[in-house]
Amino acid sequence: SEYAIMYMLDAMAEPARKEELPNIIWALPQIGRDAIRPLAAALQTQDVAIKAEIIKALGEIGYPQSLACLKYVVENDDSAQLCDLAEQSIRQIDPAASKLGAAELFYQLAEKYYYHAESLAPVEDADLANIWFWDAAGERLVREKVDSRYFNELMAMRACEWALRADAEFGQAIGLWLAAYFKAESVGVDMPDYFGPGHADAFVYATTAGAEYLHQGLARAVKDKNAYIALGLVEALATTAGEKSLLYRLGIAQPL
Repeated sequence: SEYAIMYMLDAMAEPARKEELPNIIWALPQIGRDAIRPLAAALQTQDVAIKAEIIKALGEIGYPQSLACLKYVVENDDSAQLCDLAEQSIRQIDPAASKLGAAELFYQLAEKYYYHAESLAPVEDADLANIWFWDAAGERLVREKVDSRYFNELMAMRACEWALRADAEFGQAIGLWLAAYFKAESVGVDMPDYFGPGHADAFVYATTAGAEYLHQGLARAVKDKNAYIALGLVEALATTAGEKSLLYRLGIAQPL
């Protein structure tokens, strides 16, 4: 299961366990789809050899949810070898994705989480689900257990954040991030511990975002008939926007 990944990567990093390496490398892709979220988080490792095996494993597993993080490697990694491996893995999964940027792929992934795509459902049918992070100081994976009722929304927010890391001008991700945050709050559960103490709520973030992004989120909420999100974004617009912003056009539509 996904729990095995952090122990397997720990073992790969230990010189004393070198003889186990071939078996671990073989086993990584055998875990299948369950391995993708922890492996994607572990791509932040600075160990080039381990990163190479993660990239190859994601290609062998072959699920589209890996495409965004692999493309991010292609666009940002200093190692030509790792960039080539990531490009090969992308072609294994979906050759057409090679033409898309990491920001677009992360945004597509975020939308799938936002709309609760079945292929991205948490591994266990339980009240809690795992969100994986890379601990740069400890050079290892760590997990945060979160309420499964807003797991998809939290993952949508993370994918939007990575879209903006890939391309700071990819503004669509801001509108989707805001909508996902309001949607997570609508569950009525406290935000997870990894948000940290004193973390601002969705409304505060909405009031600091530009009118363009509020209207993006509002257009989505109206289309989805989600009153909670729509009301939150309208309130944010009323608080911060002038008349011109309230009548903002998104294409030929005026969401408000």
